[in-house]
Amino acid sequence: MIQLLRTKHVTNKLSRSKTSLYRQIQDGLIPPPVKVNGCSYWLDSEIQEIIQTEISGASIEARQKMTTRIIKNRQPSLTQAHNPKN
Repeated sequence: MIQLLRTKHVTNKLSRSKTSLYRQIQDGLIPPPVKVNGCSYWLDSEIQEIIQTEISGASIEARQKMTTRIIKNRQPSLTQAHNPKN
């Protein structure tokens, strides 16, 4: 079962402010949220992977590659929910 997290839960799990979260999305270090009925959600499994990568001390480049892979591997229904024009 896919578990979705709201922004508040993501910032708590990652110990970041909302501003920092969105800055890291722009920098390609965290995948953007998916949109469901106009609300932003993150997949818990993706956030857990981000946490593990940070704990391991991965480089910024490695984290950016991981983020790219996460986005590419999202289920088509989630990608469509995030970007309905595609």
